[in-house]
Amino acid sequence: MKRLALLGLIWVLCMFGVSVGVAQTETTTDTTVYISYFDGVNNPQLTTEFFDMLTAQLNESGVNIEIVELSSGLSAIHVLFRPVSSRQDGIADKIAYIITLNHNPLIEISPILIPILRDNAVIFNAPKEIAVKVTAGLAFIENNQCDLATDLFTTIQSETTESALQSHFPFFLGVCALLEGDLATAETIYQSILNDNLTGTYYITTPINLAWIYLQTNRADEGIALVDDLLANYPYWSLDRHDTLARRAQLQAELGNFDGAIADIDSALQTRPNDFNLHVVRGRIHQHFDQTEQALTDYTNAVTFNPNFAPAYYYRGALYLALGQPENARADFDAYLRISPGGDFADICRTELETLGA
Repeated sequence: MKRLALLGLIWVLCMFGVSVGVAQTETTTDTTVYISYFDGVNNPQLTTEFFDMLTAQLNESGVNIEIVELSSGLSAIHVLFRPVSSRQDGIADKIAYIITLNHNPLIEISPILIPILRDNAVIFNAPKEIAVKVTAGLAFIENNQCDLATDLFTTIQSETTESALQSHFPFFLGVCALLEGDLATAETIYQSILNDNLTGTYYITTPINLAWIYLQTNRADEGIALVDDLLANYPYWSLDRHDTLARRAQLQAELGNFDGAIADIDSALQTRPNDFNLHVVRGRIHQHFDQTEQALTDYTNAVTFNPNFAPAYYYRGALYLALGQPENARADFDAYLRISPGGDFADICRTELETLGA
């Protein structure tokens, strides 16, 4: 049961969106960031220059990059080079950059917190010099080098007038404040975003991070009220509504409110009964309240609806292990590594398999 209690503290909400992103840390002094990309512009010179510049930028801080295929199974920051649609002649250097991260750098603090955007992508038009710096800054955040990220993002703010990026930067700085445990600064940043019309509409999930801060500082009612107001803006069918309900469910669970947590996640599942992400969240809630049989059912439902959803295998395997069912645990850890050999829980699965003698 000690193991079960420990597992109950590991709260991870799988991010809704494209499954591509985490920085990997080597055991040496340097770190390695895996990068995958798609050249929608069909300009090899552009991508070569971009990655040469990114390599030089990161190498100065002891971070290396390795280009991998998106299908490699390794966790990677994904960069999409996309042409900007324009009917005007003579516009040849208009590129949209879409940077996607699957890994939540705040994952060890709380599954409720949102690291970048609600859809987990940073989208902007800018010269490649600026795009390189933004990518480098996100790589620093991924590697818990927030001092470097903060300095870089603060500098970039004076180098670009790109409105999308200007509205990104405060959110990034809030993420860094959370990673550094500075809740007061994070609260100030997120409050300023809510009070700014541009960033307030752009980052409509800012209230979720702010609500979590309120919970940590004994203002639970204020936190839940923020998420309530956010939900009131969504139509019944909205994907954002389902995501927000799942996060409010976890806020309720942190407060020990089992009935409220289950009511929220079940409400999300009413309109999306086959959503494997939601079933995993429901399983985590059940497991948090020691409802182990229900949790196993939830995880099994998740892999039934999506047999390639690796996190569900990890959670179910960890629960099997805590319940003293090593063979079932072994099968699920093997399945996780087969699907996602470079995923968030890959190292844990390998360690557990070694312990089990696999």
